[in-house]
Amino acid sequence: MIFRILFVLFDFPYFMEGPFDADFYILRDHMEGGLYHFYDENKARAAIYLYYWYFLFFPFYIIPPQISIYLWDIFRLITYLYVINKVQKISKDDFVVYSFILLSYIGFFFDAYLGNSNFLILFFLFQSYLYLDTNKIWLSGIFFALSCFKITSFLFLLLWVILRKLKLRDIPRYITPFLLFLIPYIIFPNLFFQYINNLFILEGLKGELVKLPDLGNPILNFLAEIYLFIWQAVQPAQIMVYAFFLFFIMKYIMERKKIKQSQSK
Repeated sequence: MIFRILFVLFDFPYFMEGPFDADFYILRDHMEGGLYHFYDENKARAAIYLYYWYFLFFPFYIIPPQISIYLWDIFRLITYLYVINKVQKISKDDFVVYSFILLSYIGFFFDAYLGNSNFLILFFLFQSYLYLDTNKIWLSGIFFALSCFKITSFLFLLLWVILRKLKLRDIPRYITPFLLFLIPYIIFPNLFFQYINNLFILEGLKGELVKLPDLGNPILNFLAEIYLFIWQAVQPAQIMVYAFFLFFIMKYIMERKKIKQSQSK
């Protein structure tokens, strides 16, 4: 909100003013034309979220942008403060907690600056963990499914299994809500193919299409597209989510370290 005031009062270079709130207006642009046109390539940016994001963002779309942009900021701040407050109850290790707060705040800054949606992913994953920790598998699975509007969140399923937070026999129940969310892609396969196609579209800062060069080998071309997908998945604003991932890894390491120290005494 401070930047909103400064950008009105002073002139800043494009690399500062250009990206400010850009993602928020891109998210609004995705909504134009309704769900049927959600994945159209001729928009400011090609949509790379699962279709149900349309319904999650809809309340902010129907409100005029001059108002909804502030509501988006307030919503981000409330959910982030909620996570920060609760995360200290998950781990008592100060190093783990403050490392998460520091890294997630970096992501929070970029997420707020761009007007992106990573704060929602963090909130949904956090709620999913809280319910998983109390063995409420169905509720946990619903929040996990909601977080997967950006498909990279699916990595947390692997994390829960590795850290033994989720038992193998509970996986079917856990992912059932997500699978139910995918049913419309079976009914309307065109939407699914458009979504897959959009994942591999590379766009520049101003939304211009950037085509990968032909490397002369189909395998190398495929690997280049995979690299592109990973590159798009690792952006500064997403540090919020990756900080949460690292939080559990660090928590697990520190707990194992304390167990070994207690055993050696």
